[in-house]
Amino acid sequence: MQKLLFALAAAGTLAGPALAQSKAGTSPAPAAEKIDPAALAKIKDEGLNRSQVMETAFYLTDVCGPRLAGSEGLARANAWTKKRLADYGLANANVEPWGDFGRGWDIDKSYVAMTAPYYHAMIGVPKAWTPSTPGSLRKQVVV
Repeated sequence: MQKLLFALAAAGTLAGPALAQSKAGTSPAPAAEKIDPAALAKIKDEGLNRSQVMETAFYLTDVCGPRLAGSEGLARANAWTKKRLADYGLANANVEPWGDFGRGWDIDKSYVAMTAPYYHAMIGVPKAWTPSTPGSLRKQVVV
């Protein structure tokens, strides 16, 4: 409830000045931009007939894998993207530093199974940057 009230108050605060402006204070509408139909047709043709978006998405997600900050997957994705942009002819393609995060995190193996009253494998993925366990653990279920 508090989040809803906060969102409404923020929206009112931000929208109030815009709604309070009078028509006399508005600037005239900009001139209509000329649209080149031939250029539009070329862009449409490229997008519909030579798009590489699915191949790019596949490579980044299925080949490079998860790309958390500092992870091996991020390094693979950065190197692949830099090479791909250079292959497209971009001469200044490079990986820019964005800050000193300090640590990486990768999942080497994760396994969860119920063992009683019968065996049942389950899907379980650890939260990012959680430490590993000292081997297999058997614990009670927490609900």
